[in-house]
Amino acid sequence: SGNNSFNTWMYLTVRNYSSSVNNAVMGNVNGGGSGVGDTYKYNTIGPNQYGWRGDDKAPAQGQSSGGGYGINFSDDTTIQHNCLTQNAQGGFNGSGVNVDISRNEISQNGLGVYPDAGGPGASPHSCGCSGGGKMHFSTNATLKHNYVHDNYNAGIWLDFNNTGADISFNYI
Repeated sequence: SGNNSFNTWMYLTVRNYSSSVNNAVMGNVNGGGSGVGDTYKYNTIGPNQYGWRGDDKAPAQGQSSGGGYGINFSDDTTIQHNCLTQNAQGGFNGSGVNVDISRNEISQNGLGVYPDAGGPGASPHSCGCSGGGKMHFSTNATLKHNYVHDNYNAGIWLDFNNTGADISFNYI
C-alpha cells in the first residue's frame, strides 16, 4: 500500500481490464492518487473497454461502459513508445511536473463514455473528459512526436492550470 514511485513498465501487453470512470488500468496507487516518477515504454495498453460496476456485477463493455483510462500519471512520469488504444475513457490522464509523453500511438480511446456530451442520448457516464488523453495542473509537460487518431472526443487535451507545456511535432 502507499505511493509506489519510480517503477518501470516495459514490453507489456495489458488488455481486457476494467476500471471505473476517472481511474485507470495502470498508474493508480492504493488509497488514491497516481504513481510518481513511473516510466512506461514499449507497451501496448488496450483494448481495455470495460467499466467496473462493483464486486457483484459483470463489467460493462464497449460504448458507454463507464470505464477509465489506460494510464494515470503524476510528477516525473515518462510515457514513450507505447500504443495506447481502445481504452474506455482515454489513453492517459493526470497532472504533474516534468511529464514526458512522446512517440506514442494514441488511438480509438473514449468509447466507454461515448457520446460524451449532455442532453438526450448522452452516456450516463458523460463527464466531458474522454478522448486520446487529458492533462491538468501540469508544469513543463512535453507532448512530442505522438500519432493521435480516431479518438471519440479530444485528441490531446490540456484541461486547466497548465503552464510551460511543449506540444510539438504531433500528427493529430
